[in-house]
Amino acid sequence: MDEQNELPTPEPIQGSKNPWVIIVSIVITALIFGGGVYAWQNSNLKTTEKNFQQEITLLQNQISQLQQTQVKQDELNTNEPVDSSDDEQSNWKVYTNDLYNFSFEYPNSWILSEKSGTYPDDSKYIYIIIENDDEKFIVSPLSNYVLFQDGIWNENKENIIIDEKSALKTIYTPDSNQNWGGNIPTARTKIEFTSIPEGWNNLGTINQIAGGNNDFSALDEILNTFEFTK
Repeated sequence: MDEQNELPTPEPIQGSKNPWVIIVSIVITALIFGGGVYAWQNSNLKTTEKNFQQEITLLQNQISQLQQTQVKQDELNTNEPVDSSDDEQSNWKVYTNDLYNFSFEYPNSWILSEKSGTYPDDSKYIYIIIENDDEKFIVSPLSNYVLFQDGIWNENKENIIIDEKSALKTIYTPDSNQNWGGNIPTARTKIEFTSIPEGWNNLGTINQIAGGNNDFSALDEILNTFEFTK
């Protein structure tokens, strides 16, 4: 009776695994995966660092080239003569004539004077002289007005434009073969307008008398500022 009631002893299930084996497998798999991810990320990081380094090197080279270019430009600027004519001209005086409707600028050190003359019909006119030592700049409403001393003069003519008005410029130089009595005059110019400016009775002239070195540069700078106001 007792033998019949004995329960059989359960046998272990075939194929079941030890839980530690599973855990170890998971850990090994995680390490392998993590190592692969780390290696991939490390490779990308090195590539990125290499690219950054190349960019930095390129920028450094460009900065160095710009600095060298700036140094060369500074050296050129230092060696170039400074043209102070524009600064000096900014301080020039301005003369305006409302009777004949023109104006021009002239250096502070030059002396300006208004002179009066008489036409053949006894009417009056005004001409303007600015001068510095032996240089003169003369504006006259008379045509063919020029200051000469008797003698032989060589002439050179050219057409010019003054404030959009055409004019004939004649340069007179004293003939070197002429006996000037030991006092050779300086060169001079006569500028005649080809049409009568508004407010003028005649074509009018501008005269330039050069200094002892026959240099017209200062006189031409004044001429370049001449303009009609009407």
